[in-house]
Amino acid sequence: MILAVLFVVSLIVLAYFLYPKSEKLEVPKTGYYGSGTPKLDDTTVRPFKIEAPESALEELHERLKNSRIGHQQLEDVPDFEYGFNLKTLLEFKDYWLNEYDWRKQEKLLNSFQHFTTQIEGLRIHFIHEHPPEGKYKKVIPLLIVHGWPGNVFEFYKIIPMLTDPNRYLKDGHSDVAFSVVAPSIPGYGWSEQPKKSDYHDFSYKTSIAKFMKETGYYHIQSTKPDTVGVSLNDSPIGLLAYILEKFSGWTNGEFVSMNDGGLERKFTKDELITIVMIYWLNQNIVSSQRYYKERWIMKLEYAKIAGRYLSVPTGYAAFKHDLGGKITAPLEFAKDLCNIQHYTYFKDGGHFAAFEMPEELAKDVFTFFKKVYSA
Repeated sequence: MILAVLFVVSLIVLAYFLYPKSEKLEVPKTGYYGSGTPKLDDTTVRPFKIEAPESALEELHERLKNSRIGHQQLEDVPDFEYGFNLKTLLEFKDYWLNEYDWRKQEKLLNSFQHFTTQIEGLRIHFIHEHPPEGKYKKVIPLLIVHGWPGNVFEFYKIIPMLTDPNRYLKDGHSDVAFSVVAPSIPGYGWSEQPKKSDYHDFSYKTSIAKFMKETGYYHIQSTKPDTVGVSLNDSPIGLLAYILEKFSGWTNGEFVSMNDGGLERKFTKDELITIVMIYWLNQNIVSSQRYYKERWIMKLEYAKIAGRYLSVPTGYAAFKHDLGGKITAPLEFAKDLCNIQHYTYFKDGGHFAAFEMPEELAKDVFTFFKKVYSA
């Protein structure tokens, strides 16, 4: 999933509150993904605090200490062309084992307001941050959604910029701020894993585009996610290599040719390992990968609306180094899909834009809002 596309969805939600619906959009009926027969949801919203048990951290320490890494780096391949470079892997292992402090990162995460509720039989976790009381004339709800292999930690820098721009954005003054909701989507982070699939067999078929070298993971996860997931869930080093390899090539394709994968050119070791830790502590790498399987076996009713033109005023942020670059969604193509009122092509930035370029993206969100609000 491409973060820029997810922000299109978010901005559509924003525009929903500003514009009356010109036509009724028929959406699929809700489902039930909890255990057993369907039951009424407990709609109570409860405060939530992240607290990893000490025993889980001790077990992780032992697994890292006793990890088995038996291969050698090819002598003529010093970079990430074959995957995660061994020298860099060992450096991350040493840092994770001897310097990384989960409790420090846990405190950072808990500086946000966390909640859980139940939706379609599943416990759903989300962050909900409001602007300071009385500081802004207008407060607009905004939903921001992560993808794979990320989680809500990607948004820890951009959320304050959206909720309190006059404090956190440089050279900016706004009388508007956002009330931000950032959920852990089902099967990720602290949201419960679905207990039922979304599999429905029908005469509907979809063709898969040609896979390039960065999409091997897509084929694996869209066919047999539970198989590869078993090994990743059992090995912290394997999980780190699998996820952070994407933070190399998907942030900038040129990073693959660097010995260290360019990982610390945009992120810190602490930030990257925290992304991995959230998968590790919640043991949800398998459920997170199932999205790709069910993406290709979507229900017929979802397929019917997948290509429908979206008339709601839409903003689109495209980043040069995201998968596919400009080919991902050039303006001419995007206009055929959505009512594009604001389109920005960033000459830097990749798949994890909110994590990598939070200020630039936050400013663009405000620019879009001012356009549609004043129209």
